[in-house]
Amino acid sequence: EEAVNGVAARRYTTGEADLARLGELLGVAAGTPLPDEFAVSVWLAEGDWPLKLEVRSRATDAEGQAGSVELVMELRDLNDGGISIEPPLVSQP
Repeated sequence: EEAVNGVAARRYTTGEADLARLGELLGVAAGTPLPDEFAVSVWLAEGDWPLKLEVRSRATDAEGQAGSVELVMELRDLNDGGISIEPPLVSQP
């Protein structure tokens, strides 16, 4: 149990065993080089709707060049009365 932006959430995280299945999940050919590190964490609020997602990856290419990717997405200001979404304008013929 953790809180994300003041909302109670459960955090789920991938582990080393999940990295071994990454190629299968991505649908890549056997023997394709995979990242040295790959982790995904997701925080789910009550009702199992996502509050936050983090994806982190680190790899080294065939020439020894290191690279990394970090993606973080968060839902904020849930049910804020100041947020409004107007319907799209419909063009008249």
